[in-house]
Amino acid sequence: MTADPGLVPTKGANAVVVRLRRAIETGIYSDGDQLPPERQLALALGTARSTVRKALDQLEGRGLVVRRVGSGTFVNYSGPIATSAGDVADLISPLQLIEVRLAVEPSMARLATIHASSKDLDQMGAVLAELDACGADQDRFTRLDSDFHLALARCSRNPLMLHIYQ
Repeated sequence: MTADPGLVPTKGANAVVVRLRRAIETGIYSDGDQLPPERQLALALGTARSTVRKALDQLEGRGLVVRRVGSGTFVNYSGPIATSAGDVADLISPLQLIEVRLAVEPSMARLATIHASSKDLDQMGAVLAELDACGADQDRFTRLDSDFHLALARCSRNPLMLHIYQ
């Protein structure tokens, strides 16, 4: 009989891993925080110290904690790692987007100025004209703004810059 992968284990090291991982991922324990000693975790979780030790070994193997002999166990987690553009969009705030754009776009514009052809400039001019004409249509404005910045990234002739904006 196989366990349902959707169910959370209720016993053993796997249950401790799930509970501690959730506490780390939700910020109960932040990056750099020291976890309670094994003995204290065992009491709090109602399990044996050896079970806690196995769970901490698993968490260390996953890179969520770092164990230092004589010092304790420390959280090594600064947030979820995005695997796609959609994941990144779910992880950042509008302010964080603006911060990155302020850091990246001046360099991108400089590179575009150096490398853009007259055809590139004509295409960007056409997008800007459409932007001016879109009025209060927010969806159209958002799409055209994205198109403009993507064109600017293409004009930079830098594949990494283009990838960031795609």
